[in-house]
Amino acid sequence: MAPTSSTAPAAAPSAAPSGKAFAPHPDRASVEIGTDDAEQLFREKRLFLDARRTTMYGDGHIPGARSFPIWESDIADRVKAFYEEGLDQNAPIVIYCSGGDCEDSHMLAEKLYMVGFNNLLVYKDGFPGWQKRGLPAAKGPKP
Repeated sequence: MAPTSSTAPAAAPSAAPSGKAFAPHPDRASVEIGTDDAEQLFREKRLFLDARRTTMYGDGHIPGARSFPIWESDIADRVKAFYEEGLDQNAPIVIYCSGGDCEDSHMLAEKLYMVGFNNLLVYKDGFPGWQKRGLPAAKGPKP
């Protein structure tokens, strides 16, 4: 008689604990995700980068997100410093901006992809989509 536990799926340590896993995609700079996926990644305490201007970040952002303003003059230095942190380049990183027609998150994804990050997830609904869903928000200067 086969043990009944063999039919239950085993939890893989590298799989996302509460839903789908986000595999690296070295053939393209980014993959777009929606609010459900962003919320899952937030619960998993994944890294979020806010590509909007520092002032917009200060007015409200996803808790724990790092300010990474694509249009500010020190963006090249920020990208270099981020790379030098030695983070896992295959780990999911969520990038967002103002959603809709805003391309800031895609532009930041391109810059990070060029230095070797290959699991960049652009949250297409951005901070407005996050707020619309009533998810947690923080205010204040960059951490």
